[in-house]
Amino acid sequence: MEITIRLRNVLNGQEKQVALPTSLEIVKERFALDETDDYDNLVIVDSDVDFIGEDDQLDDVLEFAELVEDVDEHLVYACHEFFGYSVKEFLFDVDRDNFDEMSLIYDVSTDRELGEYWVDELGIQNIPRDQLEMYFDYEAYGRDINIESSGGFVSDGFLDIH
Repeated sequence: MEITIRLRNVLNGQEKQVALPTSLEIVKERFALDETDDYDNLVIVDSDVDFIGEDDQLDDVLEFAELVEDVDEHLVYACHEFFGYSVKEFLFDVDRDNFDEMSLIYDVSTDRELGEYWVDELGIQNIPRDQLEMYFDYEAYGRDINIESSGGFVSDGFLDIH
């Protein structure tokens, strides 16, 4: 996931856009800060990620950018939507391995669609689709999957946590 933030040095009003992930040293170089300058005077004034804002600490945002660098942004937004995670909560509750255990099933927004997806993925052999439609309750199956899952429905589909 690519992230861009806009930082302002509150001491002199200087603003710069910074592409993440990057290091604190590079940020300090962009603002011509030396080792004695305090980077705490840099505040986030804008971001292309909805839930990154001026209340977030620069250290946390830099670490968050590293965490989600190789993660699909839809999956990150689904986690934010479902769990309500802030940047700091992502760092506390999620690590790289957690993202490996998650997937986003796109365009699934009801229990029935979830049930159909799982039946299509798992397959039920030797039963024609029309008979399956007549005897199998996709909605109940999908509801059970939803209840037993740690994930749930989000804007883009179903957040599946294995």
